[in-house]
Amino acid sequence: MAFSLKNLRLYQAFLTLYESKMIIRFVFIYLWNMKLYVKNIDGSINEVLLESIFAQFGEVVDTKIVYDKITWESKGFGFVTFKNKADAEKAIAELDGKELVGKNITVSVAVEKKSFY
Repeated sequence: MAFSLKNLRLYQAFLTLYESKMIIRFVFIYLWNMKLYVKNIDGSINEVLLESIFAQFGEVVDTKIVYDKITWESKGFGFVTFKNKADAEKAIAELDGKELVGKNITVSVAVEKKSFY
């Protein structure tokens, strides 16, 4: 496939669209919602199950379990983002310290990791 000015313009248009979607996602997820940090998650729990557990307390926007990049095993923690803060606070009050598949989970408000760059 030969590289042309038309391909470059399509690529730039795609990047602009991609960047605008990422900005919109940032605004909706990180500014108007509440992200929770969930620690001590059992390895048998996946994102769908985690979302269903937290959905009892309100509308969940996003769920992420962190996996090892090499082995793809769960690192034992993840994040759950609620649509509104009241539901997230209710989930913290109800689930923090509760047993989930044999492990006591810790649920707290996620704190932005500081970068030195």
